[in-house]
Amino acid sequence: MKTGSSKIVKRLAFGFGALMLLLIVIATTAYLGMQSLSVKTEAMLHGDAKIAEHAARARANTLGLRRFEKRHLLEHGGKGKAARLSEKME
Repeated sequence: MKTGSSKIVKRLAFGFGALMLLLIVIATTAYLGMQSLSVKTEAMLHGDAKIAEHAARARANTLGLRRFEKRHLLEHGGKGKAARLSEKME
């Protein structure tokens, strides 16, 4: 019975070793993939996100300037200009 028991132990050890090797390969691949994803995300945040932030700020500033211009024309532009601007705004 020892010879059969020895074969089972060897098979179980080989199977366990193969599973552990597969686990190490999968864990290494996942770690390298996450590290690559992290690097790409950092690059995106420092590049594309900054561009989008500046574009949104420029859009908001432009809107503020347009509002200031309309208010200035209404207050200081005279009645004729104010009436024309009021018609355009409606």
